[in-house]
Amino acid sequence: MRVRAAVLVAFAALGLGVAWYGGGSDGLLGMALGLVATSFNNLALWGGVRLVGVTAPLGGQGRFGAFLAITAFLIKLPIFVALGLYAQSVSSVAAACFLGGLAMVYFATVGLALARR
Repeated sequence: MRVRAAVLVAFAALGLGVAWYGGGSDGLLGMALGLVATSFNNLALWGGVRLVGVTAPLGGQGRFGAFLAITAFLIKLPIFVALGLYAQSVSSVAAACFLGGLAMVYFATVGLALARR
């Protein structure tokens, strides 16, 4: 698991470096926003999916975790849209790098899914 995390961090750092080299500070901001927004989106979606998959009744300790998963699932889209619109308002370079960050996170998600098989 540590190797996968190290690969993901290196992948994100490489993307941030390329965005900074190609787009300057606007590109770096856009890429960082894309990586953060899409990572949060994936984690919130996965939390919602896991919560739906649980068949056992929630105990007293599990209620707060369920509350956090549901809240994250409900606010993931507004956060994602807000960060995307902010990147677009900064510049077209930031918007393009935001989409690059989005693509990087989804490609990494698919790569991790394939690596687990």
